[in-house]
Amino acid sequence: MEIVDDYSDIIVDVAICGYAAPPATTVSKNAKANWDAMKTVRDYYISSMSVIGELRAYPGLDMRFYFQERNSCPGAGGLSFDNSTTWCMQEAGRADAKAMLDIGSDKVAKTLEEWYDNYELKKEYPYFREYLNKVYSYIFE
Repeated sequence: MEIVDDYSDIIVDVAICGYAAPPATTVSKNAKANWDAMKTVRDYYISSMSVIGELRAYPGLDMRFYFQERNSCPGAGGLSFDNSTTWCMQEAGRADAKAMLDIGSDKVAKTLEEWYDNYELKKEYPYFREYLNKVYSYIFE
């Protein structure tokens, strides 16, 4: 807001590259288990769940592109940077980015709002990427 006068002049590009499990609802007598549960709750609410919260906090803010990584590349998630792992990830990244562009930011934002506001949808699809894949499965095979 130091540069523009209105939130509608701000465009935010969003990229989700990791996911947290839905939070546990039980409390244990084991301190380590409770610590892990607390981290799960924190991680869940600062990941894709927080995207919609941020958008609602600033009415008029425009989320331009939203894409999520999905791949089954060998070595995905590890620290191996040889060509046998990175090429597959590059191809998957390009395909996912194209799919998000084909869907369109407005449709993705609408789908995110729909999922976020519906407890039953979140129960059935704990991760937004799962619901997005259901709605646009013709793109994500």
